[in-house]
Order: sequence, then C-alpha cells, then structure tokens
Amino acid sequence: MTQRDSSTGSSSSMDTDEEWEQDAQMCGTFIQQATASSSIHRSRATNTERGQVAANERLMQDYFCDNPTYTDEMFKRCFRMRKDLFIRIVHDLSTRYRYFQLYVNAKGEQGFSPIQKYTAAIWQLVYEISGDAFEEYVCMGEKTSRDCLHNFSTSIIEVYGKVYLRKPSYQDIQRLYARA
Repeated sequence: MTQRDSSTGSSSSMDTDEEWEQDAQMCGTFIQQATASSSIHRSRATNTERGQVAANERLMQDYFCDNPTYTDEMFKRCFRMRKDLFIRIVHDLSTRYRYFQLYVNAKGEQGFSPIQKYTAAIWQLVYEISGDAFEEYVCMGEKTSRDCLHNFSTSIIEVYGKVYLRKPSYQDIQRLYARA
C-alpha cells in the first residue's frame, strides 16, 4: 500500500460506512413508500348489502318449503329437472365442498345458502343468461354468480363425471331402450 492509500484508507472506510447508512435509509424509505402505496391498490371493494337472507327465505317459500308457492311441475319447468334430483345434487355437493355450505362471516352475517348458489348456477345454464340477471331475485352480484357457476360446474364433473360422462355401456343402452 502506498502512503497515500494508507492515509486515506480510514477516511474512505468512514465515507463508505456513511454511504451504506444513507443507502440503507433510502431503501427503508423506499420500502415504506412502496408498501403504503401498494396497500391502497390491494384494498377490497366494499360489499353491497343485497338482502340475501330475505332472498333465501323467498326462494325457499317459492320452491322448497312444505307448501311452496310453485308446484313441482312448475319447478321442473323452471329448473329443467325434478325437485328430488335438484335436492340430491345440493346434498351431494354440500357434503363434499365447503364452497356450497352455509357460512357466517366475521361480522356475523349469513352468506348465501347452498340453494341460492345452485339456483344461480342452474339458471345461468338453463336460460343462458349472464350472472348479473340474478340481482333482483336471488340478490347475488355478477361475480358471485359467476363463481357459483364455475364451482358448480367443476364440482359436478368431479362428483358425477365417472358415472355420467363416460361412453354408455351395452346395459346402459338396453336400459334406455326399455324406458322408451
């Protein structure tokens, strides 16, 4: 080392320490600003109170109680299936998938019932309409009804796919001919 290097060595290390400290402070400030600004972008949209509990009660009264407003024949025309089949699907999927179970959120509010979720999914399939069409009757937003359709479709394939989405066997064909 030259004399010049040795005489400036200690001062350059002090400069380096100060530079490191300044760099660390700038990084800390940058991280704080980035965290603060990104938390603004991650905030959720406010939930809109749609009256889903009252909508569930109305749906139950119209189709699923002991003395419903609409007959079984009207149910079949509206849902494109018999009520007992609909109830069996509700039971099968609700016992297997948490998404289709009734829940209470952190605020103590009841979420959508399994019947509401199935109704939204089935009506989208039956009537080929978008998810926002359920706002008035089921009181469900478009994104939630799309989620219902997606979860319903994947769940149906998982639960019933091996039985109903296979090539028919000879016995299946004979059974169908016997019914006709």
